Amino acid sequence: MYTSFYRGEIRGEGISISLYPPKNWKGKHLPLFAPTHELLNWWKASAQDTAAQKEYTREFRKTLDSRQQLIQLWMRKQKENPQDIT
Repeated sequence: MYTSFYRGEIRGEGISISLYPPKNWKGKHLPLFAPTHELLNWWKASAQDTAAQKEYTREFRKTLDSRQQLIQLWMRKQKENPQDIT
Protein backbone atom coordinates (compact mmCIF):
# COMPACT_ATOMS: atom_id res chain seq x y z
CA MET A 1 0.00 0.00 0.00
CA TYR A 2 1.40 3.36 -1.04
CA THR A 3 0.33 6.95 -0.56
CA SER A 4 0.62 9.69 -3.12
CA PHE A 5 -1.10 12.76 -4.47
CA TYR A 6 -3.15 12.86 -7.64
CA ARG A 7 -0.26 13.86 -9.89
CA GLY A 8 2.20 11.56 -8.16
CA GLU A 9 3.32 8.06 -8.99
CA ILE A 10 0.63 5.38 -8.82
CA ARG A 11 1.86 1.86 -8.08
CA GLY A 12 -0.66 -0.83 -8.89
CA GLU A 13 -4.28 0.21 -8.61
CA GLY A 14 -5.10 3.85 -7.90
CA ILE A 15 -7.73 4.46 -5.23
CA SER A 16 -8.94 7.92 -4.26
CA ILE A 17 -9.81 8.27 -0.58
CA SER A 18 -10.70 11.95 -0.74
CA LEU A 19 -14.30 13.08 -0.56
CA TYR A 20 -14.16 14.61 -4.03
CA PRO A 21 -11.58 13.15 -6.42
CA PRO A 22 -10.52 15.29 -9.38
CA LYS A 23 -12.83 15.18 -12.41
CA ASN A 24 -10.14 13.49 -14.49
CA TRP A 25 -9.60 10.71 -11.92
CA LYS A 26 -9.70 7.31 -13.63
CA GLY A 27 -9.14 5.07 -10.61
CA LYS A 28 -11.52 3.80 -7.96
CA HIS A 29 -13.11 6.10 -5.40
CA LEU A 30 -13.30 4.92 -1.78
CA PRO A 31 -14.72 7.73 0.40
CA LEU A 32 -14.70 5.39 3.41
CA PHE A 33 -11.50 7.12 4.54
CA ALA A 34 -12.68 10.66 3.74
CA PRO A 35 -14.16 13.24 6.11
CA THR A 36 -17.89 13.87 6.02
CA HIS A 37 -19.29 16.71 3.88
CA GLU A 38 -20.20 18.54 7.09
CA LEU A 39 -16.72 18.24 8.57
CA LEU A 40 -15.06 19.33 5.36
CA ASN A 41 -17.37 22.35 5.10
CA TRP A 42 -16.71 23.19 8.75
CA TRP A 43 -12.96 23.05 8.12
CA LYS A 44 -13.21 25.33 5.08
CA ALA A 45 -15.21 27.88 7.12
CA SER A 46 -12.91 27.67 10.16
CA ALA A 47 -9.90 29.82 10.98
CA GLN A 48 -7.74 26.77 10.12
CA ASP A 49 -5.54 27.59 13.07
CA THR A 50 -4.11 25.23 15.70
CA ALA A 51 -7.38 25.07 17.66
CA ALA A 52 -9.34 24.29 14.50
CA GLN A 53 -6.80 21.62 13.52
CA LYS A 54 -7.23 19.93 16.90
CA GLU A 55 -11.03 20.04 16.60
CA TYR A 56 -10.90 18.73 13.03
CA THR A 57 -8.59 15.87 14.06
CA ARG A 58 -10.84 14.94 17.00
CA GLU A 59 -13.98 14.93 14.84
CA PHE A 60 -12.30 13.07 11.98
CA ARG A 61 -11.10 10.36 14.38
CA LYS A 62 -14.69 10.00 15.62
CA THR A 63 -15.80 9.56 12.01
CA LEU A 64 -13.17 6.91 11.35
CA ASP A 65 -14.02 5.15 14.61
CA SER A 66 -17.67 4.97 13.57
CA ARG A 67 -16.59 3.32 10.31
CA GLN A 68 -14.24 0.83 11.96
CA GLN A 69 -16.21 -2.30 11.01
CA LEU A 70 -16.31 -1.28 7.34
CA ILE A 71 -12.63 -0.36 7.39
CA GLN A 72 -11.70 -3.72 8.91
CA LEU A 73 -13.81 -5.52 6.32
CA TRP A 74 -12.06 -3.61 3.51
CA MET A 75 -8.64 -4.40 5.03
CA ARG A 76 -9.44 -8.13 5.25
CA LYS A 77 -10.52 -8.10 1.62
CA GLN A 78 -7.20 -6.51 0.64
CA LYS A 79 -5.27 -9.21 2.52
CA GLU A 80 -7.16 -11.93 0.64
CA ASN A 81 -6.04 -10.51 -2.70
CA PRO A 82 -2.75 -8.70 -2.02
CA GLN A 83 -1.67 -6.28 -4.70
CA ASP A 84 -0.02 -2.88 -4.85
CA ILE A 85 -2.43 -0.02 -4.36
CA THR A 86 -1.85 3.71 -4.09
